[in-house]
Amino acid sequence: MPGPPEIVLVVNCGSSSLKYRLVDTADGSRQARGEVERIGIAGTRHAYRGPRGESARDLPQGGMADAFREMMGALTAPETGVMRDAGEVGVVVHRVVHGGERFTGATS
Repeated sequence: MPGPPEIVLVVNCGSSSLKYRLVDTADGSRQARGEVERIGIAGTRHAYRGPRGESARDLPQGGMADAFREMMGALTAPETGVMRDAGEVGVVVHRVVHGGERFTGATS
């Protein structure tokens, strides 16, 4: 039995990137995705795509916290965002990729 509708934010943090996707499980109308690349080095850039269109912009060199602020700013911006504020997110999922010789499949 499925649970109540949620707004889900999926993030994937790498060593120099933050990829994200926001999904409204109620009807899918509020979906957005983006990527902040080259975090911590010159040439940081944010690409965003939502129901009102796409944008890309260069950012000052910063860290992961700056990338998260940029992500939340895009998701809540009055002209391009898909929600009023971060409090609307009901579930946050972080994708972790780890391998090595010990773990070769999904684990819990």
